[in-house]
Amino acid sequence: MEIIINENTSHKGSGGNVTAEIFLQTGDNAFPACDWSDFPIIIVGNWLNEYMSFDKTQKERKFEFYFMDGSYKMTGKTTHSNCYQLTFIKQYWNMEEILYKEETNIKEFEQTLLKTCRKILRIMSKTGTKNDNIRNCMTYLKDRLQPTEV
Repeated sequence: MEIIINENTSHKGSGGNVTAEIFLQTGDNAFPACDWSDFPIIIVGNWLNEYMSFDKTQKERKFEFYFMDGSYKMTGKTTHSNCYQLTFIKQYWNMEEILYKEETNIKEFEQTLLKTCRKILRIMSKTGTKNDNIRNCMTYLKDRLQPTEV
């Protein structure tokens, strides 16, 4: 899985929020859609807060990543010690439609989040936007990705 952010499309609106193309790529699937435009600083910040909300010693992990524009979310849960089952969902008023599922390695998933933080920091620098939460999340992810001492 990869989080695609087209930094060249980033634009700071009159209200101060930044929009850009952002979507999740898994194999041939683009979620919610290729070239999806949304608020990357806000939603990635929300995703990171959600992801950081559990302790790394927990065996069972669950999280939900929402997009702001549209009714789309990705959920994740541990399937065994080193993998997440990712479910890509379209939400309707009274139901949810599972579009597809994908399994990913936890460390690779966290590397993807860290890489995404770096992209967000570049967009923030380009647009003059501040968000300390992104920096805090990067520190958290870097700490998690350090090899553990035996």
